[in-house]
Amino acid sequence: MARGRKSYTTEQKIELIEAQIAEYSDKLKQAKAELKELESIKEQEDLIALKTLIDESGKSIDEVKEMLNVSE
Repeated sequence: MARGRKSYTTEQKIELIEAQIAEYSDKLKQAKAELKELESIKEQEDLIALKTLIDESGKSIDEVKEMLNVSE
């Protein structure tokens, strides 16, 4: 014989939803922290790649800035 679903009171439902919200909030915070760390790593990788390209070109940073018309 199959059992029916447990009937929750409104208060119990509220508590369950609040617990889910807290769990999802924690997961969201963790995901945001991981994203921030990955973005930082990506930025460092991009800077290293750019520095490598500049070094391989034989030009100085100032020469590259001048080529790009970047004013200080």
